[in-house]
Amino acid sequence: MKKKIAIFLFICCKAIAGYAQPQSTSSNATSYSQFTQIDSSEIFLYGELLNKTAKPKYNLDRMYSAGGTFWTNLFIYNSATKKTVKVFQQNLILVYPFYAGFSYNNNYEMGNFNNITFSAIAKDVLVVMVRTDDNGDGIIDEDDPIGLYLISKNGTAPVQVSPKGMNAVSWKMAKDGRMIIAKLQKDTNGDKKFTDEDEVIYQIDLYKDISKIVITPVI
Repeated sequence: MKKKIAIFLFICCKAIAGYAQPQSTSSNATSYSQFTQIDSSEIFLYGELLNKTAKPKYNLDRMYSAGGTFWTNLFIYNSATKKTVKVFQQNLILVYPFYAGFSYNNNYEMGNFNNITFSAIAKDVLVVMVRTDDNGDGIIDEDDPIGLYLISKNGTAPVQVSPKGMNAVSWKMAKDGRMIIAKLQKDTNGDKKFTDEDEVIYQIDLYKDISKIVITPVI
């Protein structure tokens, strides 16, 4: 049994490593990640990489994603219309990347991977994990909460479905892709940090029309 578990963990690690690409550059030039295609559609996702100029604005020492990678924005390209949509308009943002092969069939819970985070392709929407400069100090770091955003696959404006000011700790999607249950941290003492904070649970009911999404506190 132990041997089987070891083999399984080895395969999982190899899979994650195989999907991760280099996500930063030592130059000042603008560069982008590899493309991730949504199913067999005309829609492709890619991210802008962290360059040398922007790096001082990101304190990455203790923040991790699968493969230790980050994007500074997300783009959606439609090969049929030959048009690209820049998803987030903020100048300072951190997007946890998508990885080919992880979709709503591979439901993700951050706690299973010691807070390793990545965004996912859901049934009708994109589930995007994002940090913004929430405290306004000009730096993206652990004091800025992770927000859970939903985006339609045609690139319409992102909708934050985790309450503003709360930090997403874990989330899991229902097998039918219609609901997310999320565990969040609430800054109960008002210090704008998320260490040893109370956790709350929310249910997020998903629809193709993002404006119809329902967010309900569970506890």
